[in-house]
Amino acid sequence: MNVSHPKQLATNSNDVPKFSTTIPSQNTVAIATHGGKVLIQENETGNEVKSLQINNKITALCSCDNSLIIGTNQYVLAVNPTDASTLFYRPVADEVTCIAPCHSEDQETFVFMGGDSGSVTGLTRAGNDTFWTVLDSKITSILSLDEEHLITGTLGGRISKIKIIDNQVTDEVVKGDSVQKLVSLKSEGEIAYLLSNFTIGILDSNSLESEDVWRVKTKHAPIDIIYSTHCDGILLAFKTGKLEIRSRKNGEVIWDHTITNTSLTNLASENHLIDETFKIYNLSIYENSQQIEKNQQRMAVVQREAQMLKFEAIEREKQDKLDESKMIKNSKTPDVDISIKTSLEHRAIVVKAVLSQKTWIVRSLTVFADGLWPGKECKVQSVEFSAASNSMTMVLVDQMPKFSEIRLEIHHRGALQPRCSLKVHRGVV
Repeated sequence: MNVSHPKQLATNSNDVPKFSTTIPSQNTVAIATHGGKVLIQENETGNEVKSLQINNKITALCSCDNSLIIGTNQYVLAVNPTDASTLFYRPVADEVTCIAPCHSEDQETFVFMGGDSGSVTGLTRAGNDTFWTVLDSKITSILSLDEEHLITGTLGGRISKIKIIDNQVTDEVVKGDSVQKLVSLKSEGEIAYLLSNFTIGILDSNSLESEDVWRVKTKHAPIDIIYSTHCDGILLAFKTGKLEIRSRKNGEVIWDHTITNTSLTNLASENHLIDETFKIYNLSIYENSQQIEKNQQRMAVVQREAQMLKFEAIEREKQDKLDESKMIKNSKTPDVDISIKTSLEHRAIVVKAVLSQKTWIVRSLTVFADGLWPGKECKVQSVEFSAASNSMTMVLVDQMPKFSEIRLEIHHRGALQPRCSLKVHRGVV
């Protein structure tokens, strides 16, 4: 996929683009500005630009059946982009926040629109109501899923599925943040969503509460997302000029590109980008299938290499444990020298254990004796390990116990787990 040299929209406006859309059948790009204008360029290669002045704040824009539908804070307007004639004008009580075309041209409903107070309305080609309901918060995105259902996203992060015939919410799920955009993938009911916390994901509209197909959180905020039919993925655009397409199946990036020296504002379509100076970038699909195939091959190689590295690490760990086990098995258990000294003057007993082999070290020294702890008169004064002599010394005070057993726990140097315990003394002192 290539990004063509941008087409500078012929306008003297100092305004900034706010919304954009396209009418593919007429090769038309339409841009709504923050200043209340709608700029229409019917031919990408031409220089003629039509300009419509809207007297109210433009809050939404979409195309449907070769018409432009413009939403404002006071009315919704449908116009013919060819001659700018009005198809219908309809005042609204609830500021329009989003507009979506109907799923099929055979439907009575022409478009659906969401409102700032949570209203959802369906309109005919004459601007008459066909449907109305209200949800809990501002509608931030709306999508005509099929002839029987709508999908809405709200400021509160709720994604709802509405059955049109009886105005009932049949399924819903609450995401972690405000819903910015909902996109139909035209694939077995899958829907892509964009949240204001930079999260993009795909869910199944047949069961909204089920686990997402995938979800990722980007480092920067995408300005928009749209379905790329050429790549069967989600096209993300960032203000910095960065573009990427993530696979519909697993969310992995299968194409990326950065447009330098620009500040993007809109995705008019999967093939058209708008920047803040009204430049129109065209994403051509020249050799796109070959590029996608190359990317898929590259990802397959990366995945195979990762699997091989993981397999090698597991095998290396197994071999290390095997070598360690053999080393310990073949290693001779060390001789141990136990010495016990008593001092009547200080009423102390000193037990010292010394290992003869330096490949083993003392981990602990345990003394078992009759009357060792009666009334807690006998106490361990100190325990000390000496690496130089490979020994451990324990000092007991306050009573002369009768030893029944002295036990050492030893550890092979270099081994992580294997230990063994030696009974090294029996008798009475």
